[in-house]
Parts: sequence; structure tokens; C-alpha cells
Amino acid sequence: MREHYDFARMKGRRNPYARLLKRCVTIRLDDSTVAYFKELATETGVAYQSLINLYLRDCVVHRRRLEQRWVADDVGRLEDDARFVARIEQVRESIRAGKAVPWDEVKELTEPEETEFRVSDRPAARSPRRRSRK
Repeated sequence: MREHYDFARMKGRRNPYARLLKRCVTIRLDDSTVAYFKELATETGVAYQSLINLYLRDCVVHRRRLEQRWVADDVGRLEDDARFVARIEQVRESIRAGKAVPWDEVKELTEPEETEFRVSDRPAARSPRRRSRK
């Protein structure tokens, strides 16, 4: 390298493609989640936003999917509850036999005739939304 280069006077330039690499989004996270990633950030020396991004990217790369199962508190897994399985089978049999009630009729049966609203039942007035700047 030549000795006469003076990098102190050199003007830096931002990468014009950097904004295309990532997208700025706003998400709402639990306080405990943010605290966990911030704690991990202090241990690793990597910014917590970058850690969250790395975690999500790992999910994308490995095609991980969230699997949720509803579990009854006192019985264990809901699918293992004999009463639940028997009731589901009863419902399936009634549908096969043509005894199912159409959804429109269910809505008609559950809608009240007339509803009288009190002042306390009305929703609170919403403030107008501010327009986003683009």
C-alpha cells in the first residue's frame, strides 16, 4: 500500500443497497421476551435485535413451524380424554346422518330480538388516527 494515501480526509459513503437487505417492521413483544434477548445480548455481545433476527432466520432456513395443542388442565392431553373423543364421534355421526343444524339457523337462534343499549354499553369514542408519513 502506498504511503501517501490520506484516509483521514476521505469521505465515507453509505452502501446504497443496505436498505434493500432488511426491512424495518414494528412488532409487539412481551417484556419477558425482550428481557431474555437483552440478557442474551449482554452475554454474547450481539445486539438483541440481531439475535431476534438470527432466531427467526433459523426458523425460516430449517422450515420450523409452530405446533400448538390444546390441553385440558386436569385430564392431560385433550385428545386422550375419552369423554371428549366420544362427544366428537357423536357429533360426526349426527352430521353424517344429516341431523346437523345449518350455521344460518344457529345464528338466528342465538341473536337477541331487540337489544336495549345503555350509555355504559356504548364503545368509547376513538381518537382519529394520524396519517403515516411516506
